[in-house]
Formats: sequence, structure tokens, C-alpha cells
Amino acid sequence: QKPPPLDDWLNLIQAGGVTLIERKAVDAATLVKLLDEKKLRGEVVVQAFDWKYIADCHRLAPELVLGCLGSKELTAKRIAAAKQAGASAIGWKHDDLTAANIKAVHDAGLRCWAYTVNDRRRGKLLIEAGIDGLITDDPAYMQGLLSILATPNDQKK
Repeated sequence: QKPPPLDDWLNLIQAGGVTLIERKAVDAATLVKLLDEKKLRGEVVVQAFDWKYIADCHRLAPELVLGCLGSKELTAKRIAAAKQAGASAIGWKHDDLTAANIKAVHDAGLRCWAYTVNDRRRGKLLIEAGIDGLITDDPAYMQGLLSILATPNDQKK
């Protein structure tokens, strides 16, 4: 069965949260037009593995919260390229993240998110390493980590 269009998802999710849109096919202009029609330009997060798409979104709507997705080695060059594209965050495959590259992302003035974290032990390690957000397939199971996120860094154990 074909999934509902993004317009329907925005109606459902935005009523109780923040929609994290991962680009699959639509062009940046179409997305920005839809967000403008729904008055959601500053209310959603748009992320993509296609960093040119992120740059196009930034050019059309600089106030969008944008995330560049990636995996493998997170180098200084990649961090700089994400920032150049207009991203305010980097979403990286959790297996490829270390405390050092999370710090490098922060040093560049960006937030760092990890995907797809479905294991609490790994989530806790990432939180202790300074991660800003966890993307998961199982939010109910991962819910227990929220108390760790709410604790100041110097008190995390």
C-alpha cells in the first residue's frame, strides 16, 4: 500500500510533536512551498543524505532547521561541507560516531544526532559522549534514556 502523502503526515505529527522530514524524492522548492502553505517553515526539521538538496533548502528557506546525514568516517572536511550546505546539525550513523568526532561537530557550531539507535546501552554511551539527539525506531523502548538527557553533562554517569 502506498504511504500517505507528506501533507497528511504533517497534519498528524505536528499536532503533538516536531516532524523530522527525511528527503526521499521531492525537490526543495516543492517542500518549501508545502511548508509555507502549512505555515510550518520554522516548525520542522529537514534532513537528507543528499547535501546538495540541503543546500537548496537553505538557499530557499534559510530559517529551516537542516541536517546533513552520513555514515562512515566523519572527517573535518565533511563537517565543514555540512556547515557550508547550511546545516545546523549532522545526523550520523551511530556506529561511526565517537566522542572525538561528536566534539568536532560541536566545535564547528553544529548539533550532532545519531541514527538509528535502538539499544539503550549504545544510546547511553552516545549521551555520555555528548550527542544532542538520538533517532530511533523504538521510541517507547528508548524512552528511559530521557532522564539521562535531562541531567547536566557533569552529573551524567
